Amino acid sequence: MLLLLDHQEICVSQIKGILGISQSLASRDLAQMHEAGIITERRAGKLLFYRISERLERPAAVLMGLLKEQAIDDKTAKNDYEVLQLCRKLIQKDGTCDIQSFLLQVETIRRKINK
Repeated sequence: MLLLLDHQEICVSQIKGILGISQSLASRDLAQMHEAGIITERRAGKLLFYRISERLERPAAVLMGLLKEQAIDDKTAKNDYEVLQLCRKLIQKDGTCDIQSFLLQVETIRRKINK
């Protein structure tokens, strides 16, 4: 989740779709990270968008650096980033990421990746 948030601002539904987790789990984790000052949130209508805070305290910044280093060759992180790119393309094409279309495309990509 942190690696995705480091790439771009995303909403709970997008995180849910990309990571294949429940909305309640994503929301709970995001709330804890927000409370800890690791991420910031921005409201757009009914949606909340999250991203890594630009003002990370030193320990959190060091941990983010280590996380990024470890993820360089991680297959799961690469796959998640590919799905994030798909979401970005949908947003550019449609002006918004229609979550139903997005989830269908995510499932198609996951099937291809897992073959």
